[in-house]
Amino acid sequence: FNNPSEYRIKFEVDIDGTNVSLTSPIVISPIFGKPHKGSSLSSVGFDSEGKVKHQTATAVAVTANSSLTIEFASNIEADFHDEQKIYYRDGFDFVEIGTINSVSGSVLTMRDVSVANTFLVGKTIFIPTTKNPFYVNQVHHIAATFNDLTRQMRIYYGGKLVASTDHTSTAEFGFTQDDMFLGANGVGATGRDTSHTNNQFMGELHEFAFTNGARETFDLASLNPRFAEVLLYFRFEEVDE
Repeated sequence: FNNPSEYRIKFEVDIDGTNVSLTSPIVISPIFGKPHKGSSLSSVGFDSEGKVKHQTATAVAVTANSSLTIEFASNIEADFHDEQKIYYRDGFDFVEIGTINSVSGSVLTMRDVSVANTFLVGKTIFIPTTKNPFYVNQVHHIAATFNDLTRQMRIYYGGKLVASTDHTSTAEFGFTQDDMFLGANGVGATGRDTSHTNNQFMGELHEFAFTNGARETFDLASLNPRFAEVLLYFRFEEVDE
């Protein structure tokens, strides 16, 4: 279904050999793409596996020629089309119902059906769709803080606190010389000269800053440091060749 990666934010702090990691509960998702006909942005929403939810079937029957018909509460001609495959959800899995043979008003007539005739009553129907890549038309502000006095680790997303925990080490925090990267390198390697293998981040990094000082609020437009505590600052400009 052409769904690009979705992300959680993970923040790790290693102090004197004690490593504590913190992962955000929220999932950063790509913006939703267009439905199958591409006529407008979907207003019905996606589920976590990237398929569009549609109406609940109010009645299911088998016609004389053994074709399955699925009736909805309202007209569904704008949502479905001939030869499209539809699905129902079983736990975390999507199970194919069959292929749409025709659409008329509020009724789908199916073929190549894989379920019993009364099984779909009350079930929500799903259709496949696509999402735009993670980096299209979106800017994500992510910040992580560690307070050496309170030992608290925090993750901010969009300027809001989304996760926090306390570090268990009582030793003093200090920077070590290390490569920094977004994503995963696929081999579990850390340390210097490993960032070149990190190739799974589907996005563009425009700005990156380390500061020596706790902040409770963040400017969503830019990380551009206007304070004296900056330890590291990178800004990447796009270049057209």
